[in-house]
Amino acid sequence: MAITKLTSFETMKNDPRTNYEHWDTFGLRNKNETKFMRKGEVGNFRTHLNDSIQEEIDTWISKQQKINNLHISFMFDANEAFRQ
Repeated sequence: MAITKLTSFETMKNDPRTNYEHWDTFGLRNKNETKFMRKGEVGNFRTHLNDSIQEEIDTWISKQQKINNLHISFMFDANEAFRQ
């Protein structure tokens, strides 16, 4: 099978090796929560995360970058890209 097929969103979503279904077997995930791989649509996180939670995540990432001396810059503003 070609690498492009093996790494497609649909294939990975249905593969227990990549979709974390095996966590259910070991009780590491609440089966009633949303699936690890949801829709594969750009910006769909906004359906699940409000602005406050997204700001907390952004703050945590910035803090971790400083602690670990990581210099990562993004090529676009996610807020601008996903504004509806």
